[in-house]
Amino acid sequence: MKDMRPLETRRLIKEAEYIATELEYRSELVRQADAEFMSRVAEMLAGYPEIKKGIDAAISIAVEAASESAETEIRSEGEEPSPPASASMKKAFREVSKKAHPDVCDAPHINDLWIKASDAYAAGDIAAMCSICESLGIQMEIGEEEKDMLNSRISEAKDRISFIESTFSWNWMKEPDPEKKDALLKEFISRKIRL
Repeated sequence: MKDMRPLETRRLIKEAEYIATELEYRSELVRQADAEFMSRVAEMLAGYPEIKKGIDAAISIAVEAASESAETEIRSEGEEPSPPASASMKKAFREVSKKAHPDVCDAPHINDLWIKASDAYAAGDIAAMCSICESLGIQMEIGEEEKDMLNSRISEAKDRISFIESTFSWNWMKEPDPEKKDALLKEFISRKIRL
């Protein structure tokens, strides 16, 4: 029977790449929907200045808390040293350098791969490094710990996508019925009033 491990690894890497792209796509969609959604909330509340003022205050407090939380995360991430590169990452980076380093190769698109490999190596991004290796015809084998890390990243990204899909903005954007869209706006306003 054929050894399926290389194929399973490749499938895992492609899934990690796909889910990361999907998360990026949905995050951008919901960012755009947020602006339009909040604009519609403001329009709906235009005739109720006192309610609008209270909702704006509640939203402002929530945004401030989210910003502080994000700043704390960024500070704590900046304080932590990046994890040491695994043996397979080191080996893959050496192989990429042999083929794509600017001192070895003059082709700009190949040199770009070396720059991307440097970034992937620094970030510990196994999926990106594997993708670069594949495009250069380099076989990169990853261990169980790295597979577990990829599975963890996939799971985290799926959780974030699920959260995005649970937001008012997302559901409002996806709703084709104007009456149901208005109902979502009213429900959002009602919940903010209760805060």
